[in-house]
Amino acid sequence: MFIHAINPIAFTLIGFPVRWYGLIYVLGFLLTYLFLRHARMRGALKKISEDDLDWFMFWLLIGVVVGARVFAIFFYYGSSFLADPLVLFRIWQGGLSFHGGLVGAFIASFFFAQKHKLDFFSLADLMVIPASLALALGRIANFINGELFGTITSSSVGVNFGGEKSLDGSLVFRHPYQLYASAKNFVLFFLLLVWDRSTTFKRRFPSGILTFFFLASYSFFRFILDFLREEPDVFVGLSMGQLLSLAMFLASFVWLGYILKRRKK
Repeated sequence: MFIHAINPIAFTLIGFPVRWYGLIYVLGFLLTYLFLRHARMRGALKKISEDDLDWFMFWLLIGVVVGARVFAIFFYYGSSFLADPLVLFRIWQGGLSFHGGLVGAFIASFFFAQKHKLDFFSLADLMVIPASLALALGRIANFINGELFGTITSSSVGVNFGGEKSLDGSLVFRHPYQLYASAKNFVLFFLLLVWDRSTTFKRRFPSGILTFFFLASYSFFRFILDFLREEPDVFVGLSMGQLLSLAMFLASFVWLGYILKRRKK
């Protein structure tokens, strides 16, 4: 068992605390940028210039952060927003929804593809690879922040967050849900990367299939794993995260329908 005593503040810069949470998210975007630069060098994004790629990353950042924050406030922290509307801008305190960030990323990618006459499905296939890595790092940031922890457990993997105690004064240990989710995302990243590097898969499957695999796999395993997450039930015993994941799972098959229809044409 582990007592969580990690300081969420990495260092102080000119009087302002810099949190591990923010640093890890910046690292996620940096790795995404480097991955796309490498993809451009391999010819996957040869139609765009380096300046275009820089602008894309800027709008992608805006889309992800705005989408993730808006979804988090709307679906998770509505009461906090009504009590204090400025909470919308306190991103450094945590509270970003993956599903909202995904929607924001898709919107930014769609308009970028339209502007530069790129195949949106191919661009999406590229984006989901570094996205899965960034998500894995993001869950580690959640663990450092001591948020999104799991249900109570007596197993050896239990973690005590914030000195939480039961009524009898004993320490409460919980599943390190964040680390489970991070491991799941690392595995997904590895599978996507292998798929992307395989010429056999690329010849056999049309563009967009990799994105379908990401959407379906992530949402399915997120739905299952969230039974170990401490989150209030919203509907028929399911949490908001599970309901959004269920919607995402169904949306992945709508995406698959577009792919098959497009291939038939």
